[in-house]
Amino acid sequence: MDAVSRARVVGRGVLLVVLAWWTVTFATATVASNAAGMSFLHLVNLPFHEAGHLVFAPFGRFMTALGGSLLQLIVPLVCAWTLFFRTEDPFGAAVATWWTGQNFVDLAPYIADARALRLVLLGGRTGAEVEGHDWEAILTMLGWQRFDVTLTPAFRVRVKLQGPDGQPILDELEKTSMTSLPTVVATEEPLTGDLPP
Repeated sequence: MDAVSRARVVGRGVLLVVLAWWTVTFATATVASNAAGMSFLHLVNLPFHEAGHLVFAPFGRFMTALGGSLLQLIVPLVCAWTLFFRTEDPFGAAVATWWTGQNFVDLAPYIADARALRLVLLGGRTGAEVEGHDWEAILTMLGWQRFDVTLTPAFRVRVKLQGPDGQPILDELEKTSMTSLPTVVATEEPLTGDLPP
């Protein structure tokens, strides 16, 4: 194994450790903690989110609001597709696919905050202090504002950690799919819990 191959293996190993750590951190955090929004990766995702508003602006107010979240999800998917099919790099494609999933987790607190409007936005003020935010506008236009907290699990993967009984740490993944959402009753209360300043 030459030095370049060895460096590639070591680099991928380090990246896998970092991604595993982030995965456990994000998956075990509560929505109210906004762990993904407080991480370094949020700063990577944010330019794509904001650019999405401009890209989708010609398609009307609804698509302008939704465009930020859409582009935030589209960019890593395009990266995954390109890495897998164009450059034949399955490892890079897997990392980009992980990034797509991380973006769903990044959006979850934003969606859950549609009524509470307590998340601090890009300008340093909360949605309540300005005209609201994207997901408040999206859900209001759809008449779905009461579903803010109900929709959030569709954007998250919950991980149950096991005790010291020898069971794996990541024992069970629970996913809520969009197809199960109609059976969920909307909550009358907005997201509660401490949100970061």
